[in-house]
Amino acid sequence: MIDKLQRPVKFIAVGASGVGVNLLILYLLTDVAGVHYAASAFVAIEASIITNFLLNDRWTFKDRRGSKVFSRLLKYNAVSAAGVGVNMGIMALLVEVGGLHYLIAEFVAILCAFVWNYTLSSRYVWNKRFANV
Repeated sequence: MIDKLQRPVKFIAVGASGVGVNLLILYLLTDVAGVHYAASAFVAIEASIITNFLLNDRWTFKDRRGSKVFSRLLKYNAVSAAGVGVNMGIMALLVEVGGLHYLIAEFVAILCAFVWNYTLSSRYVWNKRFANV
């Protein structure tokens, strides 16, 4: 059995890699490709959701996987959707009202969505009771 501290630490490590994916894609789309930061952020968030799912599925929650990877991916995306709303709202508020640089605002927004994502991921996405739902 995975230690109760080990799993959140793994989730944080995966999340940190997701932050890198998110910020890199956000930067490339916004500063290099000239896409508006809000549209760039949406694409960057979804890319980090997918990479985080893959890493969490194979490493953080490998002992809790059910048989249907696509079902888990859909559930993880659904759980993360609310986190995306929180993320986008906080980012827009910090940029438009607070005057923060979009990359700093995105980093703060990611931290705010973490608790939501971990709690629901561990209880719903990678919970054997819901493996076949």
